[in-house]
Amino acid sequence: MDRMHPALERLKSLQEVDREIQRLTDEIATLPRRVADVEAKLASTKSQIEQEKSKIKQNDAAKRGFESEIQSLQQKISKYREQSLDVKTNEQYKAFLHEIEFAEKRISRKEPEGGRSGIQDTRRAD
Repeated sequence: MDRMHPALERLKSLQEVDREIQRLTDEIATLPRRVADVEAKLASTKSQIEQEKSKIKQNDAAKRGFESEIQSLQQKISKYREQSLDVKTNEQYKAFLHEIEFAEKRISRKEPEGGRSGIQDTRRAD
């Protein structure tokens, strides 16, 4: 009596197939929501990437501006040092030293932390 009636075996097999069909139907029903979630995450990530690219461009432009200003100040310092060699009075010499000191302070404010500009670096080393 271990064997089932053939009709019951087919019925049991049919029931297993029906369960699998229902499982797959349920899974298919969740796919649009899952796809929408993934697409929303993708759109958010793309937006963040664009924002970071924009920040990088702004930082690069600011950095170039700082570098240009620093170069200009360094040229002034060189010019002041050359001119200080040709002065006739102590007051003129002190004036050149004051201008050199002023330009050096401006450079040091543009290059905090030993040569780094005050610009936030948004690039990551991945």
